[in-house]
Amino acid sequence: MQHKLRFTRLLILSLLLFLVGCAKYNGLQDYSDFSKTLGTHARGVKAVVFSADGDTVYSSDGSHLVLAWDVNAALPVFGGGEAKGQVLSLNANTAVVSNFNLLRIIDVVNRHVTNNLVVGLDTATAYPKYAYLSSDGTKVLLVDLGSNVSLWDLNKGLAIHSFLTSSSGKVNYGHDASAFSPTDSVFLIASSKRSNIEIRDVKSGGIIRTLEVHDRGVRATAFSSDGNNIATVGMDNSFKLWNIKSGLLLEKFDTSAVSIINQIVYPPDSKLVITGHNDGSIVIWNIETGNVLKHFMAHTGWVETIAISPNGSGLVSGGSDKKVKFWSLAKILAAL
Repeated sequence: MQHKLRFTRLLILSLLLFLVGCAKYNGLQDYSDFSKTLGTHARGVKAVVFSADGDTVYSSDGSHLVLAWDVNAALPVFGGGEAKGQVLSLNANTAVVSNFNLLRIIDVVNRHVTNNLVVGLDTATAYPKYAYLSSDGTKVLLVDLGSNVSLWDLNKGLAIHSFLTSSSGKVNYGHDASAFSPTDSVFLIASSKRSNIEIRDVKSGGIIRTLEVHDRGVRATAFSSDGNNIATVGMDNSFKLWNIKSGLLLEKFDTSAVSIINQIVYPPDSKLVITGHNDGSIVIWNIETGNVLKHFMAHTGWVETIAISPNGSGLVSGGSDKKVKFWSLAKILAAL
């Protein structure tokens, strides 16, 4: 009898130790009280962004349907339809949708197409694979299937710069991670096929700096809100912070307790950086210490996209579970 009792106690103790160990490893917190689901798409959510006043959230799904969300309603903005090679980029005022080599420019606020541009560089089959809008919506960076990169003026409907990526690696058929600076003065070129990133000047198109960041290629990048620093995530899930002017590595984060990072954003307060992960969680990091501040579940499935409200108090996320969620970032940060 005593033997059975001792065995039972050992079994319970082992189970408790296992659960504590799991809790320590995951570090997951429950902030569901600080969130609400704005709505659901028919497909996985690929992009989310706040309006300039922070009162509306725009989101797009796998079919390139753009929806506008407020507390009570969802308004359809534009349906891109189905076509091979489509890409979409979205900001607070504008969306661009590519249907082969036709680029549609959409005013998401007034819900109408403002222009149609025929794009393409060296060959008729080099359709855009990725698109990145500048923060003011006047320019778009296109990366096509042939590894060509071009910068377009949407007001004039003309290509400003076009060039091949460096020989260190092609972007075609890889995951691209390029981005515009919040100041719209520079942009970076990065992909899963390259160990480096190129930082280029918007006006001249010239390379300002090349940084060797991740040996196995780059999964995601983000500029700080002042445009001075860059966060990069490698295909091996390594996570680093760099200064553009000096080219120095500022911080390397310990990602051993988190799953694969899909997205990165900087709040207006550049002391923080937020990442979305393929296990459905969101992590808030202290970039001065490299430590995890908050780690919570957001979606059942991948966190595909995240964005910060203009005043920094709200966070919106979109997932492969088709949901668009709003989070009170201020309350999450204040919670113990």
